[in-house]
Amino acid sequence: MVVHATCDVWDVLYARGGHTGQLLARAQEMATRAVELDGRDAEAHTILGGVALFMRHYDESFRRLDTALTINPNLAFAHMWGGGGYALSGNSENARESLKEALRLSPRDPANYWTYAFLGLAEFADENYDEAIEWGLKAIHLYQSFPTAHRLLAASYGTLGQADAAGAAVAELLRIAPGTNIASTRAGVPWKDGKVMERYLDALRQAGLPE
Repeated sequence: MVVHATCDVWDVLYARGGHTGQLLARAQEMATRAVELDGRDAEAHTILGGVALFMRHYDESFRRLDTALTINPNLAFAHMWGGGGYALSGNSENARESLKEALRLSPRDPANYWTYAFLGLAEFADENYDEAIEWGLKAIHLYQSFPTAHRLLAASYGTLGQADAAGAAVAELLRIAPGTNIASTRAGVPWKDGKVMERYLDALRQAGLPE
């Protein structure tokens, strides 16, 4: 069930497999069932918290992630998702703290492309675009086909007026996730602050992402 929920989230990231709301509702159902089966499963609580974040249920997301860390304070996966929640909901300092704790706990984790990308989103939110690019490149170094990192690079390069680099990032994004556009990004990237969302989407438009 946890794997099923995770797959639904990946379908949202890659803009495939159906309507974003339907995919997330199914992911929530699967993750909820996993928690109901074993309330002491910290990973299940973490996945449910991640799904809640994508559904823009920010308070619920943090509650689930706090539960996961109460069960297992050393679960880097939970620190990573908590950091992502902070980055996307406008608390960059807490994001950096949580994400760096995730890296400390699991510095060679093959899933650290998420951690790097979330650090980049925190920097994007704070308008630190050069730093956002650095984290995006680190994420892609770990996982070349990660849509979140390519979107981050396209938006950051686009904001800086680096048209060639931004266009190349969009081209790679569309190669690995051909269904991606402005509408799917708005639905699938849960920025809490509407101004940050519009800045992000405008930068992607400038980079050449279709509507």
